[in-house]
Amino acid sequence: MRILERGEQEGYRYQWRVLRRSPLGQSDRHLASAAGSSLEFREHREYLPGDDLRYLDWSATARSDRLLVKVFEQELHPYLELILDGSRSMDVPGSEKGRAALGLAALLAAAAESSGFAVRAWALCENWQELGSTSVSPAEWQFPGFTGRISGGQVFAQEMPRWRPRSVRVLISDLFWSEDPLPIVGQLTWQAALAVLVQVVAQVDVAPTVRGQVRLVDVETGQQRDVVVNDMALRRYQEAFGRHQEQWQRACRQAGAILVQIVAEDFVRDWTPWPLLRAEILQLGKA
Repeated sequence: MRILERGEQEGYRYQWRVLRRSPLGQSDRHLASAAGSSLEFREHREYLPGDDLRYLDWSATARSDRLLVKVFEQELHPYLELILDGSRSMDVPGSEKGRAALGLAALLAAAAESSGFAVRAWALCENWQELGSTSVSPAEWQFPGFTGRISGGQVFAQEMPRWRPRSVRVLISDLFWSEDPLPIVGQLTWQAALAVLVQVVAQVDVAPTVRGQVRLVDVETGQQRDVVVNDMALRRYQEAFGRHQEQWQRACRQAGAILVQIVAEDFVRDWTPWPLLRAEILQLGKA
């Protein structure tokens, strides 16, 4: 079975659970099962801690003696913008990173559709490439492969697509980018209802076991370097990896995004997105 087909098939088992607190001030609540696109006012609901005070309706509050906020159509009708890193570092030979990232993208899109979302998917190769929308099944996406020779961070610096205000935005990447994370995460969270960064890494990224004389090859630039890998070199790698992770974690905290890490080999073992379930981003759908 093709990876996109497998991911889509698995995705219909799940639903998106809640919109968490976001830069727009939305609080935890269940998503509606519908699709729409306007900011037209639709109804009221009771104020929840963290809601944007600009949307308090004082007239309605005075009539009901309860704090009420305005609910707009896009808040009821969620929209997913899904971004998949298509750089060559995502498909390192000997790892499951590429299969996991591609299958996870299809899974999240299918889960969104089963939750009533409209969906639009993008690939970050050497530019922004639209993979498909709600009218296109994830299994039918025209994914060009992990062919990008520049990092996704560089692609973010190019002209951005116009994202829908209050959309849910998900970036799937190993995040092995040298660019400053904060502007990137800031772009994802700007006017978003929710922003999630799913870091897909290979087991060897987290805990390398190689020893001795090795040749390192940058899969994006082709540059090569001969090095001796010993305990000291591995310790320096782990320290650098930890600093890199902390930069992304700090950027997500500052911008109001959620960062989740998935180890590719663990995910493809049974195609269950355990970290996303534990983070309460996804839940099993109703039978």
